[in-house]
Amino acid sequence: MKKKINRRDFLKVMGVVGMTASLAACGDSGSSSAAASSTAGGDDGVITISYWTTDRHDQAYLTPLIEEYNKTNPDNIYIDYQVYADNYSQMLDLAFSTDTAPDVFKLSGTDPLEVQVDEKKMLLDLSPYMTEEYKARFWDGAFVQGINSWGDGIYSLPFTASACRLFYNQDLLDRVGISAPPKTLKELVDDATLVTKQLSSEGIYGIAGNYKSAMSAVMRSIDPVVQVSGGTCYGFDFKNGKYDFSSYREVLQLFREMYSTGVAFPGSESLDIDPCAPSLRQATLPSISP
Repeated sequence: MKKKINRRDFLKVMGVVGMTASLAACGDSGSSSAAASSTAGGDDGVITISYWTTDRHDQAYLTPLIEEYNKTNPDNIYIDYQVYADNYSQMLDLAFSTDTAPDVFKLSGTDPLEVQVDEKKMLLDLSPYMTEEYKARFWDGAFVQGINSWGDGIYSLPFTASACRLFYNQDLLDRVGISAPPKTLKELVDDATLVTKQLSSEGIYGIAGNYKSAMSAVMRSIDPVVQVSGGTCYGFDFKNGKYDFSSYREVLQLFREMYSTGVAFPGSESLDIDPCAPSLRQATLPSISP
Protein backbone atom coordinates (compact mmCIF):
# COMPACT_ATOMS: atom_id res chain seq x y z
CA MET A 1 0.00 0.00 0.00
CA LYS A 2 1.34 3.37 -0.97
CA LYS A 3 1.21 6.13 1.61
CA LYS A 4 0.86 9.83 0.90
CA ILE A 5 4.18 11.62 1.32
CA ASN A 6 4.25 14.58 3.70
CA ARG A 7 6.38 17.73 3.60
CA ARG A 8 9.08 16.35 5.90
CA ASP A 9 9.46 13.13 3.88
CA PHE A 10 9.35 15.03 0.60
CA LEU A 11 12.27 17.25 1.59
CA LYS A 12 14.25 14.26 2.83
CA VAL A 13 13.77 12.36 -0.41
CA MET A 14 14.53 15.35 -2.61
CA GLY A 15 17.62 16.03 -0.53
CA VAL A 16 18.87 12.48 -1.08
CA VAL A 17 17.92 12.02 -4.71
CA GLY A 18 18.56 15.68 -5.63
CA MET A 19 17.25 15.43 -9.16
CA THR A 20 16.41 17.86 -11.94
CA ALA A 21 12.88 16.64 -11.79
CA SER A 22 9.42 17.66 -10.74
CA LEU A 23 6.85 16.19 -8.40
CA ALA A 24 3.79 14.99 -10.27
CA ALA A 25 0.63 16.93 -9.51
CA CYS A 26 -1.55 13.85 -9.27
CA GLY A 27 -1.70 10.15 -10.00
CA ASP A 28 -0.47 6.99 -8.35
CA SER A 29 2.98 5.59 -8.87
CA GLY A 30 3.53 2.64 -11.15
CA SER A 31 6.09 0.67 -13.07
CA SER A 32 6.24 -0.14 -16.76
CA SER A 33 7.90 -2.83 -18.83
CA ALA A 34 9.05 -0.04 -21.17
CA ALA A 35 11.60 1.08 -18.61
CA ALA A 36 15.15 0.24 -19.59
CA SER A 37 16.05 -0.36 -15.95
CA SER A 38 14.32 -0.05 -12.60
CA THR A 39 14.65 -0.92 -8.96
CA ALA A 40 12.25 -3.41 -7.44
CA GLY A 41 9.10 -2.38 -5.62
CA GLY A 42 8.79 -1.87 -1.86
CA ASP A 43 6.89 -3.86 0.75
CA ASP A 44 3.41 -2.99 2.03
CA GLY A 45 3.43 -0.01 4.36
CA VAL A 46 6.53 1.51 2.77
CA ILE A 47 6.27 5.05 1.38
CA THR A 48 7.16 4.43 -2.27
CA ILE A 49 8.42 7.31 -4.42
CA SER A 50 8.59 6.46 -8.12
CA TYR A 51 11.22 8.35 -10.12
CA TRP A 52 11.51 8.33 -13.94
CA THR A 53 14.48 9.65 -15.87
CA THR A 54 16.26 9.33 -19.23
CA ASP A 55 19.76 9.75 -17.76
CA ARG A 56 21.23 6.37 -18.64
CA HIS A 57 24.73 7.74 -18.12
CA ASP A 58 23.95 8.17 -14.40
CA GLN A 59 22.50 4.70 -13.96
CA ALA A 60 25.67 2.91 -12.85
CA TYR A 61 26.34 5.62 -10.27
CA LEU A 62 22.82 6.17 -8.92
CA THR A 63 21.56 2.59 -8.77
CA PRO A 64 23.80 1.43 -5.88
CA LEU A 65 23.24 4.72 -4.01
CA ILE A 66 19.46 4.39 -4.25
CA GLU A 67 19.60 0.70 -3.34
CA GLU A 68 21.67 1.53 -0.27
CA TYR A 69 19.27 4.32 0.71
CA ASN A 70 16.30 2.01 0.29
CA LYS A 71 17.90 -0.53 2.62
CA THR A 72 19.17 1.83 5.31
CA ASN A 73 16.94 4.91 5.62
CA PRO A 74 14.95 4.96 8.89
CA ASP A 75 11.93 6.78 7.45
CA ASN A 76 10.23 3.86 5.70
CA ILE A 77 10.86 5.45 2.28
CA TYR A 78 11.49 3.44 -0.88
CA ILE A 79 12.63 5.06 -4.17
CA ASP A 80 11.46 3.18 -7.27
CA TYR A 81 14.10 4.31 -9.81
CA GLN A 82 13.35 3.75 -13.50
CA VAL A 83 15.51 4.69 -16.47
CA TYR A 84 13.77 5.05 -19.84
CA ALA A 85 15.43 4.82 -23.22
CA ASP A 86 12.99 5.98 -25.89
CA ASN A 87 9.67 7.80 -26.32
CA TYR A 88 9.98 9.31 -22.85
CA SER A 89 7.55 12.17 -23.40
CA GLN A 90 4.93 9.83 -24.85
CA MET A 91 5.38 7.41 -21.95
CA LEU A 92 4.75 10.25 -19.50
CA ASP A 93 1.59 11.32 -21.33
CA LEU A 94 0.35 7.73 -21.31
CA ALA A 95 1.14 7.30 -17.62
CA PHE A 96 -0.78 10.46 -16.69
CA SER A 97 -3.73 9.48 -18.86
CA THR A 98 -3.94 6.04 -17.20
CA ASP A 99 -3.39 7.33 -13.65
CA THR A 100 -0.02 5.54 -13.32
CA ALA A 101 2.22 8.62 -13.43
CA PRO A 102 5.50 8.67 -11.51
CA ASP A 103 5.73 10.79 -8.39
CA VAL A 104 8.94 12.47 -9.54
CA PHE A 105 10.29 12.69 -13.08
CA LYS A 106 12.95 14.43 -15.12
CA LEU A 107 11.65 17.36 -17.16
CA SER A 108 14.23 17.27 -19.95
CA GLY A 109 12.93 15.99 -23.27
CA THR A 110 9.30 16.70 -22.44
CA ASP A 111 6.84 19.47 -23.29
CA PRO A 112 7.74 23.08 -22.40
CA LEU A 113 7.24 23.86 -18.73
CA GLU A 114 4.30 26.17 -19.31
CA VAL A 115 2.48 23.39 -21.20
CA GLN A 116 3.00 20.92 -18.37
CA VAL A 117 1.89 23.46 -15.76
CA ASP A 118 -0.97 25.34 -17.44
CA GLU A 119 -2.34 22.89 -20.00
CA LYS A 120 -1.56 19.37 -18.88
CA LYS A 121 -1.61 20.10 -15.14
CA MET A 122 1.16 17.55 -14.61
CA LEU A 123 3.30 19.37 -12.08
CA LEU A 124 3.06 20.28 -8.43
CA ASP A 125 4.34 23.65 -7.26
CA LEU A 126 7.22 22.82 -4.91
CA SER A 127 7.66 26.28 -3.41
CA PRO A 128 5.20 25.78 -0.50
CA TYR A 129 7.31 22.80 0.59
CA MET A 130 10.62 24.66 0.47
CA THR A 131 11.94 26.72 3.36
CA GLU A 132 14.36 29.59 2.77
CA GLU A 133 17.05 27.42 4.31
CA TYR A 134 16.33 24.69 1.78
CA LYS A 135 16.39 27.15 -1.14
CA ALA A 136 19.77 28.42 0.06
CA ARG A 137 21.27 25.06 -0.89
CA PHE A 138 21.13 26.21 -4.51
CA TRP A 139 23.14 28.91 -6.23
CA ASP A 140 21.93 32.35 -7.28
CA GLY A 141 19.97 32.12 -10.51
CA ALA A 142 19.17 28.44 -9.99
CA PHE A 143 15.47 29.04 -10.65
CA VAL A 144 14.74 30.45 -14.10
CA GLN A 145 11.36 31.29 -15.63
CA GLY A 146 10.39 28.74 -18.27
CA ILE A 147 13.18 26.36 -17.22
CA ASN A 148 12.24 25.21 -13.73
CA SER A 149 9.90 27.95 -12.51
CA TRP A 150 6.73 29.43 -13.93
CA GLY A 151 4.96 32.45 -12.50
CA ASP A 152 5.42 32.32 -8.73
CA GLY A 153 5.86 28.56 -8.68
CA ILE A 154 8.93 26.33 -8.62
CA TYR A 155 8.43 23.05 -10.45
CA SER A 156 11.82 21.34 -10.48
CA LEU A 157 15.10 21.35 -8.61
CA PRO A 158 18.56 21.59 -10.20
CA PHE A 159 20.98 18.79 -9.37
CA THR A 160 23.85 18.78 -11.82
CA ALA A 161 26.12 20.82 -14.03
CA SER A 162 27.46 19.84 -17.43
CA ALA A 163 30.97 20.80 -18.48
CA CYS A 164 31.95 20.49 -22.13
CA ARG A 165 35.58 19.77 -22.88
CA LEU A 166 38.01 19.38 -25.74
CA PHE A 167 39.80 16.05 -26.05
CA TYR A 168 43.10 16.17 -27.88
CA ASN A 169 45.91 13.85 -28.93
CA GLN A 170 49.15 15.52 -27.89
CA ASP A 171 51.29 13.03 -29.83
CA LEU A 172 49.69 14.25 -33.07
CA LEU A 173 49.97 17.89 -32.06
CA ASP A 174 53.67 17.34 -31.36
CA ARG A 175 54.15 16.06 -34.90
CA VAL A 176 53.10 19.41 -36.34
CA GLY A 177 54.91 21.51 -33.74
CA ILE A 178 51.97 22.41 -31.46
CA SER A 179 53.12 22.25 -27.85
CA ALA A 180 49.80 22.76 -26.06
CA PRO A 181 46.05 22.56 -26.78
CA PRO A 182 44.32 25.73 -28.04
CA LYS A 183 42.94 28.24 -25.56
CA THR A 184 40.60 30.06 -27.95
CA LEU A 185 38.32 29.00 -30.77
CA LYS A 186 40.48 30.88 -33.27
CA GLU A 187 43.54 28.93 -32.07
CA LEU A 188 41.53 25.71 -32.45
CA VAL A 189 40.74 26.58 -36.07
CA ASP A 190 44.38 27.42 -36.79
CA ASP A 191 45.69 24.25 -35.10
CA ALA A 192 43.12 22.02 -36.79
CA THR A 193 43.96 23.57 -40.15
CA LEU A 194 47.67 22.91 -39.63
CA VAL A 195 47.09 19.27 -38.64
CA THR A 196 44.90 18.62 -41.66
CA LYS A 197 47.31 20.36 -44.03
CA GLN A 198 50.31 18.30 -42.86
CA LEU A 199 48.74 14.94 -41.99
CA SER A 200 45.57 14.45 -44.07
CA SER A 201 47.56 12.33 -46.54
CA GLU A 202 47.79 9.80 -43.69
CA GLY A 203 44.06 9.97 -43.02
CA ILE A 204 44.57 12.30 -40.03
CA TYR A 205 42.40 15.42 -39.72
CA GLY A 206 42.34 18.34 -37.32
CA ILE A 207 38.89 18.21 -35.77
CA ALA A 208 35.76 16.10 -35.44
CA GLY A 209 32.65 16.37 -33.31
CA ASN A 210 29.63 14.25 -32.43
CA TYR A 211 27.15 16.28 -34.43
CA LYS A 212 24.72 13.57 -35.50
CA SER A 213 22.01 15.27 -33.44
CA ALA A 214 21.52 18.89 -34.48
CA MET A 215 20.43 19.87 -30.97
CA SER A 216 23.42 18.12 -29.43
CA ALA A 217 25.77 19.77 -31.93
CA VAL A 218 24.61 23.22 -30.88
CA MET A 219 24.21 22.62 -27.14
CA ARG A 220 27.48 20.72 -26.64
CA SER A 221 29.81 22.76 -28.81
CA ILE A 222 28.52 26.09 -30.07
CA ASP A 223 26.43 27.18 -27.06
CA PRO A 224 29.19 26.64 -24.46
CA VAL A 225 31.72 28.59 -26.53
CA VAL A 226 29.26 31.46 -26.92
CA GLN A 227 28.43 31.50 -23.22
CA VAL A 228 32.01 31.41 -21.89
CA SER A 229 32.78 34.22 -24.33
CA GLY A 230 30.16 36.43 -22.68
CA GLY A 231 27.34 35.79 -25.16
CA THR A 232 23.68 35.06 -24.50
CA CYS A 233 22.39 31.82 -23.02
CA TYR A 234 20.65 29.88 -25.81
CA GLY A 235 20.21 33.14 -27.70
CA PHE A 236 18.06 34.78 -25.03
CA ASP A 237 19.07 37.90 -23.13
CA PHE A 238 17.45 37.22 -19.76
CA LYS A 239 18.49 40.61 -18.38
CA ASN A 240 16.62 42.56 -21.06
CA GLY A 241 14.00 39.92 -21.79
CA LYS A 242 14.59 39.52 -25.52
CA TYR A 243 16.26 37.23 -28.03
CA ASP A 244 19.70 38.27 -29.24
CA PHE A 245 21.77 35.89 -31.37
CA SER A 246 24.41 38.42 -32.39
CA SER A 247 26.99 36.82 -30.08
CA TYR A 248 26.70 33.61 -32.13
CA ARG A 249 27.95 35.19 -35.34
CA GLU A 250 31.74 34.88 -34.87
CA VAL A 251 31.52 31.42 -33.29
CA LEU A 252 29.36 30.07 -36.11
CA GLN A 253 31.68 31.56 -38.72
CA LEU A 254 34.71 29.83 -37.19
CA PHE A 255 32.91 26.47 -36.94
CA ARG A 256 31.75 26.89 -40.53
CA GLU A 257 35.33 27.55 -41.59
CA MET A 258 36.46 24.20 -40.19
CA TYR A 259 33.60 22.20 -41.62
CA SER A 260 33.33 23.83 -45.05
CA THR A 261 37.00 23.92 -46.04
CA GLY A 262 37.93 20.27 -45.50
CA VAL A 263 39.71 20.78 -42.17
CA ALA A 264 37.33 18.47 -40.30
CA PHE A 265 37.30 14.69 -40.59
CA PRO A 266 35.11 13.88 -43.65
CA GLY A 267 31.59 12.90 -42.64
CA SER A 268 32.16 13.62 -38.95
CA GLU A 269 29.17 15.94 -38.87
CA SER A 270 26.94 12.84 -39.05
CA LEU A 271 28.75 10.85 -36.37
CA ASP A 272 27.72 10.13 -32.79
CA ILE A 273 30.23 10.19 -29.94
CA ASP A 274 30.78 6.40 -29.93
CA PRO A 275 32.45 6.20 -33.38
CA CYS A 276 34.34 9.46 -32.75
CA ALA A 277 36.05 8.35 -29.54
CA PRO A 278 37.88 5.30 -30.99
CA SER A 279 39.32 7.53 -33.71
CA LEU A 280 40.97 9.68 -31.07
CA ARG A 281 42.38 6.62 -29.29
CA GLN A 282 43.63 5.19 -32.61
CA ALA A 283 45.41 8.49 -33.41
CA THR A 284 43.40 9.39 -36.48
CA LEU A 285 42.06 12.60 -34.94
CA PRO A 286 43.90 15.03 -32.70
CA SER A 287 40.83 16.59 -31.18
CA ILE A 288 37.13 16.03 -30.64
CA SER A 289 34.71 18.73 -29.60
CA PRO A 290 31.93 16.87 -27.71
